[in-house]
Amino acid sequence: MENINYNLILNGSDFKEIKYLSKFLYFSLKSENFNVSLLIKPASNISNYSLTYAVIKVGKFESISCLQNIDAVISLDYQSTLNYLPYINENTLVISDYSAFNVCDYWLTNNDEVSEKLNEKTANIYKIPVKNIIDTDAMGKNKVSAYNSLIGAFIAKSNLIDLDSVFRQTALFSKNDAEKKNVIQAVLKGYDYVLEGESDSLSQSPHKP
Repeated sequence: MENINYNLILNGSDFKEIKYLSKFLYFSLKSENFNVSLLIKPASNISNYSLTYAVIKVGKFESISCLQNIDAVISLDYQSTLNYLPYINENTLVISDYSAFNVCDYWLTNNDEVSEKLNEKTANIYKIPVKNIIDTDAMGKNKVSAYNSLIGAFIAKSNLIDLDSVFRQTALFSKNDAEKKNVIQAVLKGYDYVLEGESDSLSQSPHKP
Protein backbone atom coordinates (compact mmCIF):
# COMPACT_ATOMS: atom_id res chain seq x y z
CA MET A 1 0.00 0.00 0.00
CA GLU A 2 1.42 3.34 -1.01
CA ASN A 3 2.39 5.75 1.74
CA ILE A 4 -0.41 8.30 1.89
CA ASN A 5 -1.73 10.77 4.43
CA TYR A 6 -5.08 12.36 3.68
CA ASN A 7 -7.51 14.29 5.89
CA LEU A 8 -11.14 14.60 4.85
CA ILE A 9 -13.86 16.61 6.60
CA LEU A 10 -17.61 16.14 6.09
CA ASN A 11 -19.84 18.78 7.60
CA GLY A 12 -23.42 19.98 7.73
CA SER A 13 -26.38 20.34 10.05
CA ASP A 14 -27.88 16.87 9.52
CA PHE A 15 -26.24 14.36 11.86
CA LYS A 16 -27.95 11.38 10.25
CA GLU A 17 -26.66 12.30 6.79
CA ILE A 18 -23.12 13.00 8.01
CA LYS A 19 -23.03 9.68 9.86
CA TYR A 20 -24.26 7.80 6.79
CA LEU A 21 -21.92 9.44 4.27
CA SER A 22 -18.83 9.26 6.48
CA LYS A 23 -19.35 5.55 7.20
CA PHE A 24 -19.98 4.88 3.52
CA LEU A 25 -16.64 6.49 2.64
CA TYR A 26 -14.88 4.92 5.62
CA PHE A 27 -15.77 1.36 4.61
CA SER A 28 -15.03 2.11 0.95
CA LEU A 29 -11.53 3.22 1.90
CA LYS A 30 -11.07 0.27 4.26
CA SER A 31 -11.90 -2.08 1.39
CA GLU A 32 -8.85 -0.68 -0.40
CA ASN A 33 -6.68 -1.65 2.60
CA PHE A 34 -5.99 1.94 3.59
CA ASN A 35 -5.31 2.67 7.24
CA VAL A 36 -8.42 4.68 8.05
CA SER A 37 -9.89 6.28 11.16
CA LEU A 38 -13.26 7.96 11.58
CA LEU A 39 -14.43 10.50 14.15
CA ILE A 40 -17.99 11.79 14.10
CA LYS A 41 -18.72 14.88 16.18
CA PRO A 42 -22.40 15.24 17.16
CA ALA A 43 -24.25 18.47 16.54
CA SER A 44 -23.17 21.59 18.40
CA ASN A 45 -24.55 25.08 18.15
CA ILE A 46 -22.26 27.73 16.75
CA SER A 47 -23.90 31.15 16.45
CA ASN A 48 -27.33 29.50 16.38
CA TYR A 49 -26.17 27.15 13.63
CA SER A 50 -26.25 23.43 14.35
CA LEU A 51 -23.05 21.93 12.99
CA THR A 52 -22.13 18.26 12.74
CA TYR A 53 -18.87 17.08 11.27
CA ALA A 54 -16.89 13.91 10.65
CA VAL A 55 -13.16 13.52 10.18
CA ILE A 56 -11.81 10.70 8.05
CA LYS A 57 -8.05 10.22 8.27
CA VAL A 58 -6.17 8.06 5.80
CA GLY A 59 -2.62 7.03 6.67
CA LYS A 60 -0.90 8.16 9.87
CA PHE A 61 -3.31 8.78 12.72
CA GLU A 62 -1.86 12.12 13.73
CA SER A 63 -4.06 14.89 15.06
CA ILE A 64 -5.14 17.67 12.75
CA SER A 65 -3.67 20.82 14.26
CA CYS A 66 -5.60 23.26 12.12
CA LEU A 67 -7.67 23.58 8.99
CA GLN A 68 -4.51 24.13 6.98
CA ASN A 69 -3.94 20.37 7.26
CA ILE A 70 -7.21 19.46 5.54
CA ASP A 71 -6.95 17.89 2.10
CA ALA A 72 -10.66 17.91 1.28
CA VAL A 73 -14.02 19.11 2.58
CA ILE A 74 -17.40 17.69 1.63
CA SER A 75 -20.12 20.05 2.83
CA LEU A 76 -23.86 19.48 2.93
CA ASP A 77 -24.45 23.17 3.51
CA TYR A 78 -23.03 25.99 1.41
CA GLN A 79 -23.45 28.66 4.08
CA SER A 80 -21.28 26.75 6.54
CA THR A 81 -18.74 26.28 3.76
CA LEU A 82 -18.43 30.04 3.48
CA ASN A 83 -18.06 30.40 7.25
CA TYR A 84 -14.83 28.42 7.40
CA LEU A 85 -13.53 29.01 3.87
CA PRO A 86 -11.12 31.80 4.96
CA TYR A 87 -9.29 29.34 7.20
CA ILE A 88 -8.77 26.59 4.64
CA ASN A 89 -5.68 26.21 2.49
CA GLU A 90 -6.30 27.35 -1.09
CA ASN A 91 -5.24 23.92 -2.35
CA THR A 92 -7.89 22.13 -0.31
CA LEU A 93 -10.51 20.34 -2.41
CA VAL A 94 -13.91 21.77 -1.41
CA ILE A 95 -17.13 20.15 -2.63
CA SER A 96 -20.44 21.58 -1.46
CA ASP A 97 -24.15 21.21 -2.01
CA TYR A 98 -25.40 24.32 -3.81
CA SER A 99 -29.10 23.53 -4.02
CA ALA A 100 -30.32 26.52 -2.08
CA PHE A 101 -28.27 29.62 -1.38
CA ASN A 102 -29.12 33.27 -1.71
CA VAL A 103 -26.43 35.88 -1.22
CA CYS A 104 -29.11 38.38 -0.21
CA ASP A 105 -30.13 36.14 2.67
CA TYR A 106 -26.53 35.52 3.69
CA TRP A 107 -25.40 39.14 3.83
CA LEU A 108 -28.83 40.78 3.89
CA THR A 109 -27.91 42.73 0.81
CA ASN A 110 -28.65 42.68 -2.89
CA ASN A 111 -25.45 44.41 -3.87
CA ASP A 112 -24.27 43.07 -7.24
CA GLU A 113 -20.67 43.93 -6.38
CA VAL A 114 -20.84 41.74 -3.27
CA SER A 115 -22.18 38.87 -5.36
CA GLU A 116 -19.39 39.31 -7.89
CA LYS A 117 -16.71 39.27 -5.19
CA LEU A 118 -18.28 36.17 -3.65
CA ASN A 119 -18.19 34.39 -7.00
CA GLU A 120 -14.50 35.21 -7.35
CA LYS A 121 -13.73 34.03 -3.83
CA THR A 122 -15.58 30.75 -4.23
CA ALA A 123 -14.52 29.98 -7.79
CA ASN A 124 -12.54 26.92 -6.68
CA ILE A 125 -15.45 25.34 -4.80
CA TYR A 126 -17.13 22.53 -6.69
CA LYS A 127 -20.76 23.55 -6.29
CA ILE A 128 -23.12 20.61 -6.76
CA PRO A 129 -26.86 21.41 -7.09
CA VAL A 130 -27.81 18.18 -5.33
CA LYS A 131 -31.58 18.68 -5.36
CA ASN A 132 -31.54 19.64 -9.03
CA ILE A 133 -29.64 16.62 -10.30
CA ILE A 134 -31.18 14.00 -7.98
CA ASP A 135 -34.93 13.31 -8.12
CA THR A 136 -35.61 11.43 -4.88
CA ASP A 137 -39.38 11.44 -5.52
CA ALA A 138 -38.81 9.25 -8.57
CA MET A 139 -37.20 6.66 -6.30
CA GLY A 140 -40.56 5.91 -4.69
CA LYS A 141 -40.34 3.84 -1.52
CA ASN A 142 -36.68 3.07 -2.20
CA LYS A 143 -35.41 6.59 -1.56
CA VAL A 144 -31.75 7.04 -0.75
CA SER A 145 -29.75 10.10 0.22
CA ALA A 146 -29.35 12.63 -2.58
CA TYR A 147 -26.07 13.59 -0.91
CA ASN A 148 -24.54 10.42 -2.33
CA SER A 149 -23.92 12.64 -5.34
CA LEU A 150 -21.32 14.54 -3.29
CA ILE A 151 -19.40 11.28 -2.87
CA GLY A 152 -19.45 10.91 -6.64
CA ALA A 153 -18.09 14.43 -7.05
CA PHE A 154 -15.36 13.67 -4.51
CA ILE A 155 -14.35 10.51 -6.37
CA ALA A 156 -14.11 12.47 -9.63
CA LYS A 157 -11.77 15.08 -8.14
CA SER A 158 -9.75 13.45 -5.37
CA ASN A 159 -8.01 10.52 -7.11
CA LEU A 160 -8.07 8.88 -3.67
CA ILE A 161 -10.63 6.19 -4.40
CA ASP A 162 -12.42 4.86 -7.46
CA LEU A 163 -16.05 4.18 -8.27
CA ASP A 164 -15.73 0.40 -8.00
CA SER A 165 -14.48 0.64 -4.41
CA VAL A 166 -17.57 2.61 -3.46
CA PHE A 167 -19.99 0.48 -5.45
CA ARG A 168 -18.76 -2.65 -3.68
CA GLN A 169 -19.99 -1.16 -0.40
CA THR A 170 -23.49 -0.26 -1.58
CA ALA A 171 -24.91 -3.60 -0.42
CA LEU A 172 -23.96 -2.72 3.17
CA PHE A 173 -25.85 0.56 2.94
CA SER A 174 -28.93 -0.62 1.04
CA LYS A 175 -31.97 -2.58 2.18
CA ASN A 176 -32.59 -4.14 -1.23
CA ASP A 177 -31.43 -4.16 -4.84
CA ALA A 178 -33.62 -1.17 -5.74
CA GLU A 179 -31.98 0.97 -3.06
CA LYS A 180 -28.56 -0.25 -4.14
CA LYS A 181 -29.31 0.81 -7.72
CA ASN A 182 -30.47 4.25 -6.54
CA VAL A 183 -27.31 4.76 -4.47
CA ILE A 184 -25.16 3.91 -7.48
CA GLN A 185 -27.16 6.25 -9.72
CA ALA A 186 -26.87 9.10 -7.20
CA VAL A 187 -23.10 8.64 -6.93
CA LEU A 188 -22.80 8.61 -10.72
CA LYS A 189 -24.87 11.79 -11.03
CA GLY A 190 -22.36 13.71 -8.90
CA TYR A 191 -19.42 12.09 -10.66
CA ASP A 192 -20.75 12.93 -14.12
CA TYR A 193 -21.76 16.46 -13.08
CA VAL A 194 -18.16 17.31 -12.21
CA LEU A 195 -16.67 15.70 -15.30
CA GLU A 196 -19.23 17.29 -17.62
CA GLY A 197 -18.54 20.68 -16.05
CA GLU A 198 -14.83 20.29 -16.70
CA SER A 199 -15.54 19.20 -20.26
CA ASP A 200 -17.65 22.31 -20.83
CA SER A 201 -14.88 24.51 -19.41
CA LEU A 202 -12.34 23.01 -21.79
CA SER A 203 -14.62 23.45 -24.79
CA GLN A 204 -15.07 27.14 -23.96
CA SER A 205 -11.38 27.80 -23.26
CA PRO A 206 -9.68 30.18 -25.73
CA HIS A 207 -6.54 28.07 -25.28
CA LYS A 208 -8.19 24.87 -26.42
CA PRO A 209 -5.84 23.19 -28.92
